[in-house]
Amino acid sequence: MGLVRDGFHFYFGTARCTGKGRDIAACPEVEVVALLPLDKNVGQLRVAGRAVEVKGKPLHEAWARAGGYDVTFYMKGGLDDPEFAVFRIEVEKALLMPPGTMNEEELPPAWFK
Repeated sequence: MGLVRDGFHFYFGTARCTGKGRDIAACPEVEVVALLPLDKNVGQLRVAGRAVEVKGKPLHEAWARAGGYDVTFYMKGGLDDPEFAVFRIEVEKALLMPPGTMNEEELPPAWFK
């Protein structure tokens, strides 16, 4: 799974046949953590919300804007492979821990809405 950002929108892809794919289909509440390396320090961005599947033209446009990774390495049919599912996270909560600190701060909704 790779996290891809398009503006303030976060996307991730996974195969439907995996445990993760089946879990998301059954319960779309997700949380992802992106590491923020800076020199010798590492921070993190923690995003929690609901996974909503994205298909077709909106998916292709968002993936291109975000510079998403080449999924053909994993899925022969690329973005249109029926086994490949891409989700946008409808963010409900975002926490930031800047690199070099141990202090997590909640980001205001305006940051991700």
